[in-house]
Amino acid sequence: MGGRTRIGAAVGLWLGLALIAWLILLPRKRQGPFYEVGDPLIVMGAPMLLLGVAIGASAGSALDTKPDTKVLPRRVTIVGLALGAAGVVLTVTLMLWGTGIVGTPR
Repeated sequence: MGGRTRIGAAVGLWLGLALIAWLILLPRKRQGPFYEVGDPLIVMGAPMLLLGVAIGASAGSALDTKPDTKVLPRRVTIVGLALGAAGVVLTVTLMLWGTGIVGTPR
């Protein structure tokens, strides 16, 4: 993983946190009591954070102009793909749960 990929992921993380603060926490704070913010943070905040990191890492990787001279070991590639797939499944599940398409887990 190159340096620009890490920088892009970090920028995506901070932008995701800023979006969470602006779209979820700030309106809840302006309404008065600051309780029951957990559900929106899980349903909307976690997918925003995961998508921000993924988009930032992808943008950083695309902007990396240095040729990749190192080849990652097969185990690292498989673990990376598994973590990415788990993140996608978690994001889609949370979004579907938040919209009501998938019922509440019991």
